[in-house]
Amino acid sequence: MKTIATLLLISAFLPLLPAQQIPLFTQYREYHTLINPASVTSDFLTYEYNMSAGLSYRKQFAGIPNGIENQAGQFNWLSLKQKLLVSGFVLRDKTGPTSTVGGYGRIGYILSYDPRKSGFAFGLNIGALQYGIKVTDITFVDEGDVMATQNITKVYPDVGFGAFYYTALGGGWEGDKIYAGISVPQMFGLDLNVRDASDNEFRMTRIQHFYGNIGLLKYINENSFIEPSVWVKYVPGAPVNVDVNFRVQLSQILFLGAGYATSKDLHLEVGLQLGDIVGMENKLLRLGYGFDRYFSQIGPVFGATHEINLVYAFSSTSRRR
Repeated sequence: MKTIATLLLISAFLPLLPAQQIPLFTQYREYHTLINPASVTSDFLTYEYNMSAGLSYRKQFAGIPNGIENQAGQFNWLSLKQKLLVSGFVLRDKTGPTSTVGGYGRIGYILSYDPRKSGFAFGLNIGALQYGIKVTDITFVDEGDVMATQNITKVYPDVGFGAFYYTALGGGWEGDKIYAGISVPQMFGLDLNVRDASDNEFRMTRIQHFYGNIGLLKYINENSFIEPSVWVKYVPGAPVNVDVNFRVQLSQILFLGAGYATSKDLHLEVGLQLGDIVGMENKLLRLGYGFDRYFSQIGPVFGATHEINLVYAFSSTSRRR
């Protein structure tokens, strides 16, 4: 099954995107809890909203037919009294004839006297992924390939682990926060091996990813802040990828962001958020758009990446900020 193997290597191409085997995000701060199962949400760190729900759509490589598409949905809850982190995620990735559909539940705990100020958290994502290959959509070089009429579907369990620390600063940095975390978002890996009656073989291997992230929230005033952050991604056999991002909340409504990764990826983001200013007390509705452009040799061929995020966050308790 050399044709399928070649197709999967192309769809998982990475120097450009080191091992595209789990979703990437331009606006990755919206998915901290998926990237790191121990992370608290960005909206809790910035506004003390302890509950949130969100939807995301991402179209990678818009310049080629059947490019990568990612959809994700999430719900997050932080119990301040029990210091528990609870989340649910639904994911779907599609690359040409290959697809992944999965669901996760997240449970975590914060070691903290007051989670609003600081804490050390650890957590697990537990779920399952269904891998599918629509073989009937593949044009094979070998016309006699027996598996050309068989679609492949396999379901595998998946577990992720993470640790996360955050704290409010003092002195001249009063009210500002720093955060950092490490995670392995999928620990089991995957070795998918299928043989047909004629002993033709299809095999796909997924390996563990190792992530690290660090960031600073520096408030300019009550409604504005800057947030520099770094996301480090490592996959055995691929170069370390470092993604540096800078985001600024210009006002209570508008935010802008820009960043660059060592995979030669420039990304931009812009968004609007509505909250107390329109009478949504202790609530927030945010719409964000992300744009990526690769400046590697194949960047002009593969085209740009577009991402849309919608987040609704709210507080089940009174906030201090």
